[in-house]
Amino acid sequence: MVVAYLDSSAIVRQYLTDVPTTGDLVAITGGTRSLATARLSYIQVRAALAAARRASRIEPSEHDRAVASFEADWRAYAVIELTKVMSQRAAMVSQTFGLRAGDAIQLASVLALDLEETFFVAWDLRLRLAARAAGVASLPLDA
Repeated sequence: MVVAYLDSSAIVRQYLTDVPTTGDLVAITGGTRSLATARLSYIQVRAALAAARRASRIEPSEHDRAVASFEADWRAYAVIELTKVMSQRAAMVSQTFGLRAGDAIQLASVLALDLEETFFVAWDLRLRLAARAAGVASLPLDA
């Protein structure tokens, strides 16, 4: 079964209408029904939605709808937990690819999956390039 691993940059774009995208997530993932992400993504998405509200990028009612929609959608994700082993792997990934902590956790989490059956979706170019260097198929393909 093909798995689409979404980092938080890919997830949050579904809920922020003012964020320009490189393509519709459904089109990019090919409608893949099996989605995975790191536990960290939950925190990052909620923080991004709150930041958008504070910056008046979205109205309070839009924020509330986005949070409710995200909470409902979250149940569909296979969540990769941040365990001791995953933390150690993320530290190595950070050192190897020069990534910030959050990005290292995202990449370490996708590396825990079957890479022959998984592709990584992120709008952070540096993270996407690191994933490709680690042997992970990554989308979008624009860089």
